[in-house]
Amino acid sequence: MSISIVDIPVSQLTPNPHNPRRDVGDVRELADSIRAQGIKQELLVTPSGDRDGRPMYRVVIGHRRLAAAKIAGLDMVPCRVEGMTAREERELMLVENTQRVDLTPLEEADGYQGLLDLGVKVKEMAERIGRSMRLVRGRLKIASIPRSVREASPAFAQLSLSELEDIAEFDGDEKAQARLAAKAGSNDFEWQRNQLRRERDRREWVEAARLWAESNDLPMLPDNLKPEDMWANPTGYERQRRFAQDYPGPFSKQWKDWQAEGKHPGAVIRIFDDGEASWPTRRRRRQPRRGKTGRPKRNAGWNGSAATRSGSSPRRRPNCVANGSEQPFPC
Repeated sequence: MSISIVDIPVSQLTPNPHNPRRDVGDVRELADSIRAQGIKQELLVTPSGDRDGRPMYRVVIGHRRLAAAKIAGLDMVPCRVEGMTAREERELMLVENTQRVDLTPLEEADGYQGLLDLGVKVKEMAERIGRSMRLVRGRLKIASIPRSVREASPAFAQLSLSELEDIAEFDGDEKAQARLAAKAGSNDFEWQRNQLRRERDRREWVEAARLWAESNDLPMLPDNLKPEDMWANPTGYERQRRFAQDYPGPFSKQWKDWQAEGKHPGAVIRIFDDGEASWPTRRRRRQPRRGKTGRPKRNAGWNGSAATRSGSSPRRRPNCVANGSEQPFPC
């Protein structure tokens, strides 16, 4: 089948709104070349209806040439007209643009998303574009970054592939993505990424600890006994052991190891949102010391944290430190 090339007025050509390349860049040198030698390669266009009684065409390949032709002052440009589906349009534009080194990772990602929206499967997309399925999936993950996150930084469109992948890593957490995007292009970007990873790891540790504790019917500290200060002992309890996300193994392993050390009657668990859990044990009231007569000595008693003697200030019990933590527990 022969291919016919026709001259079409520039006024009847419109850029494709789904072109992966958002910015055609500086085309002044191309315009100078076109002004001197004309357009050597035709544009590929597809019919897009009528306007004011004139047929209109949408550009599929040749956006830079069209922009340069307008600067060069051309009224007509050579075009090859082909009828095609929206899917075929996007496939051709993506193939054309991914072969160019100046297509940004975000533009490429949005191009893949456009094909996905039209029902193209990842495997088929990879075969048609000539990319690996892994690469396509990675770009689609970048394309899923919400519009609100993209607008958090003026330089978002120019982010590197690695920066976009870091932001996409927090898929589903729009606030975290926005915090990271706001640091784009600054020296704080890496620090913010690492901080967000630590926060995510703590949340996951806490959630896993809570689910495991509930599924194993571990006794939990009643809500009405939880003090506002996380470091304070709950009323009637004293802290016996601290489990934390920065200790080896998940909470379930830490708990089993502690249980293997011996029995801990009366122990209940409290889980904090910042990535730690502790086992407070109900305080036991000590029997008062008795003198030679068998009667209790005056001013002798136990308040759970200090032994009070007549004429002396309260004296704390010795503390032990576990696993290098500064959190004490009774010896």
